[in-house]
Amino acid sequence: MSVDPLIGEELEHYRLDKVLGRGGMGVVYAGTDMALKRPVAVKVLPPHLLDDQTARARFQREIESAVAIEHPHVVPIYAAGYDKRHFFLVMRMVQGPDLAQGTTALRSRQREPRAATTWPDRKRAACSPCFPARAPGRQAAERLGGRLRRSG
Repeated sequence: MSVDPLIGEELEHYRLDKVLGRGGMGVVYAGTDMALKRPVAVKVLPPHLLDDQTARARFQREIESAVAIEHPHVVPIYAAGYDKRHFFLVMRMVQGPDLAQGTTALRSRQREPRAATTWPDRKRAACSPCFPARAPGRQAAERLGGRLRRSG
């Protein structure tokens, strides 16, 4: 596997440290914001798309769309720009598994067989914190107000 030529390069004040992933619209690098000394993720438009006006316009729309969203579950955009023939987008670095790993883990959990339970078992499990298990005779006695009745 060849070493990426942008590793170690700086785009403005963002140093590119390693490749996190590649896709049709760019390469995402783990980087460092040299001015603020914080980790960042930097998406760079691939060199073969630099002269493609359609790809550049799509990348610009992606940037504008991402900047317009402010939500706790959406990664915030720190900056976007053009430097040394590279269009790039800088966002917060989020640690953890990537989306492919997360969806694989979710799918594997969904495939695990569930324990076969009947309605009374589920009801008992749901109610057990509220009503501790009691012997059947004791339940009957409590229903009768503590008195046991005998026939005959």
